Amino acid sequence: MKYRRYLSTQVKYAVTYVVITAVVLLFLNIYTSNLTQKLFYQSKQSAMTEKCLLASDEIAKLEVINASAVSTLVKQLESLTVTRMIVTDQNGLVIYDSAAAAQDKYCLLPEIVTALDGNDVFSWNFHDSVMESRVAAPIIYFGSTVGCVYITD
Repeated sequence: MKYRRYLSTQVKYAVTYVVITAVVLLFLNIYTSNLTQKLFYQSKQSAMTEKCLLASDEIAKLEVINASAVSTLVKQLESLTVTRMIVTDQNGLVIYDSAAAAQDKYCLLPEIVTALDGNDVFSWNFHDSVMESRVAAPIIYFGSTVGCVYITD
């Protein structure tokens, strides 16, 4: 009789140990996964925002902002490896498009409109298991917004 009680207590402790271990492992897995994902998004945001701000600062230094001047500048900036870059004037007219799809057309994407209001903006979404991120920053020349830089990656 004492032997059965001892065995029953051992089983209870073993089951309790397994349950507690499983719960802790599950919690740690979810926590670290969420934390890693958050750090990835923050890293992506800061890297892309830095590239966009660099481009807008360099473009603001140009005497004339046109397609050839921006194209020459982008070729000189080796750190600007992005999927697509669009530079607009203050009205949203595309001055430079690395894909040449929207050249001399109006491009009023939500990020561009926000940047033309003088704000930096970053957005992202998943499409077909791929993260698509977008960032836009205004081009400021002597305190006024003269255009914006829009980058996708």
